[in-house]
Amino acid sequence: MTRRLAPCLAVAALTAAGCPDGAGPVGAPGPPAVVERVDHIDLHCSPAAMNWDGRPGPDGIGAQVYCYRLAEPLPVTVGGTLELVLYEGKVAEEQLLTVPAAHTWRFPAGELERYLVRNIIGWHYSIPLRWGRDAPQSDVLTLVARHRAPDGQTVQSRPATVLKGG
Repeated sequence: MTRRLAPCLAVAALTAAGCPDGAGPVGAPGPPAVVERVDHIDLHCSPAAMNWDGRPGPDGIGAQVYCYRLAEPLPVTVGGTLELVLYEGKVAEEQLLTVPAAHTWRFPAGELERYLVRNIIGWHYSIPLRWGRDAPQSDVLTLVARHRAPDGQTVQSRPATVLKGG
């Protein structure tokens, strides 16, 4: 079973059976309690850069970040800092530490709540990553999400490839 299918199946099973403390069912009135550390991050983003202002040229990337703890079947909300890092070109996971980032967006815990939304999978952060005047030059981009816990633990998503378009 793929990692992407597992959360969907978990939601279906938990909707019928109930959820363990702290996870909260998708139909719950509010998000689950904030956790400081996570074990896994899933990054979903638009396959191509977005044009939000209606003027020619892309403005940024739409990103959805799902954070998980192994002990809980549904996505969790996080403390610490969430970083989204953009690289020029297609960058393999093993190259991420050696290639300079083109842009980094940092969201401390206090700013994350404004991006918190819920869908069929559960609570996650839906963040428009606008690059403003610092548009990347490459037509292919790589995006990674990182969670930095208050104690320094860092967990990173797999890289996602996005077409910039023009």
